[in-house]
Amino acid sequence: MAVQLGLYDMSGNVWEWCEDSFTRDVNTIPADGSAFAGEAAERVLRGGCFHNWAIHCTVSKRYQIERHFHDGCIGFRLVASLK
Repeated sequence: MAVQLGLYDMSGNVWEWCEDSFTRDVNTIPADGSAFAGEAAERVLRGGCFHNWAIHCTVSKRYQIERHFHDGCIGFRLVASLK
C-alpha cells in the first residue's frame, strides 16, 4: 500500500498492462510519470501477479510484453480522481 502516493493495492493481484511503449533506455522515460509514447513493438507490464515472487510485485519493476499477448495474469487498473 503506497499511502503517501494515494495508491492502494497496486501490486500482486495481476500484471498491470500500461500505456507505455517499452524502451530499454530508462533515460527516455518521462520523469513526470506520464507514459513513454515512443515507437516500440512491446508495451510495459508492472505490479506482478498473485503467483510471482515479491521482487516482481512492485510498481517500479517494468517488464516488456508484445502488444498481442494475453493471459489470465494480465489486466489493467481503472483510476478515479477523488478531488
